[in-house]
Amino acid sequence: MARLVALSVLLVFVGAAQAMAQAWVPYKSEDGRFEVQLPGPPKVSDGFNELGDRSLTLEVQLSPNQVFVVMATQPLKGTHLDETAPKELKDMQVRVQGRFPGSELLHAAAIDHGKWKGRTFTLRIEGGKLIYQARIYWAGGRFYQTIAVTDPANASLPMVGYFMDSFQILKD
Repeated sequence: MARLVALSVLLVFVGAAQAMAQAWVPYKSEDGRFEVQLPGPPKVSDGFNELGDRSLTLEVQLSPNQVFVVMATQPLKGTHLDETAPKELKDMQVRVQGRFPGSELLHAAAIDHGKWKGRTFTLRIEGGKLIYQARIYWAGGRFYQTIAVTDPANASLPMVGYFMDSFQILKD
């Protein structure tokens, strides 16, 4: 039993060391609204989504089964977002889940990010081959998402938590 505990502790330290040894790249949005640490240089896309909303996407793909994404979307003018309404955040979670037919919701909860309300959720997608972890926030008239998609064996790597926790909303 003591060997099992020692091995478990060792594996946690090795995983944490691997996460910190990763070549983390800091990114701060041009408008100064958010910053995040990414596990490599991002592919940056800036344009309009299918709804006509202005959207900035940062994507780092470490392998076919390991992708990290940050999205910042500014909805069309006149779109009302109640930034304190947990229902709107839950509705967004349901819409995201709907993009993955047959997905299984593993976890969902309301979260706080400073003065901003948010939601975290985890899905099993692609018939259980991938784990989709996300945090979403409405803040200052913008919608933010941090997403990590990994295979189940890597879903709990310290680097996933480090990436998610590094996201900061800097101003309204």
